[in-house]
Amino acid sequence: MEDDDAFNNKIHLLTDSAKGGLNAKKDFIVDKLTVYANQKFIEFKAIVEKCYDETDAAKETAAEKLSVAYDKACDDLKKCRKDYIDSLLTRKEEIKGELEVLLNAAIQNIKELKVEGALGEAGLPTKEHT
Repeated sequence: MEDDDAFNNKIHLLTDSAKGGLNAKKDFIVDKLTVYANQKFIEFKAIVEKCYDETDAAKETAAEKLSVAYDKACDDLKKCRKDYIDSLLTRKEEIKGELEVLLNAAIQNIKELKVEGALGEAGLPTKEHT
């Protein structure tokens, strides 16, 4: 029985030693994995921050582009409005010129009718009789 007890003690010692070795190995691996996981977390966090920065930069760039496009559209609209008003003013001047010509012709006709009427009343020959 003593041999059995000694044998059992050796098995327990070997088992405890193996358990200690496994625990030490486990602790080593956990420590290494913890460090590795922390490194990867820091890298991941840096990537996320970079993505946020790039997104913010893209938003700013998009806002700037929209602002420039809006300003250009406003300038184009002002130019179109000015061109339209200029064309209306030009047309107004053309119509005014045409009306002046017609008015002058009408005034001339009225003057001629007055002269003919006055000459006719006086018994003088009119333009048609000459």
